[in-house]
Parts: sequence; structure tokens; C-alpha cells
Amino acid sequence: MEYQIKYENGIANRGCLYRLKKVMDRAKAGEALNIAFLGGSITQGSLSSKPELCYACLLYTSPSPRD
Repeated sequence: MEYQIKYENGIANRGCLYRLKKVMDRAKAGEALNIAFLGGSITQGSLSSKPELCYACLLYTSPSPRD
């Protein structure tokens, strides 16, 4: 049996995407951005084998695409 996921039905309100577009424009222009990670135990990496392997740390320590 195949399942079809209609993700459009799960979006209650897209909101205004203007601010997101402005941030993406800044990123494309090479401007410095502040990034925050919001979450709980998954964000903290409670199930990772080492704290350095949580996704927030991996993203923070990964090389820049420009390097």
C-alpha cells in the first residue's frame, strides 16, 4: 500500500515570507548572520554519542561554503 502525504494540508498559515526573503538576500550577499537553535533535548543532542555530534554543534563547526 502506498501512502500519499499531502503536506499542503498541514500548513495552517505560511505567514509573511518577506523577512525570510530579506535574510536570504543578506546571506547571498555574504553578510554575517546570527543563527539560533531553538529546541529541547533533540537540539541539545541528548541522544548523540558525544556532545560534539549534536546537529547544532556540527553546523556551527562545519566549514563555510566559501572556504
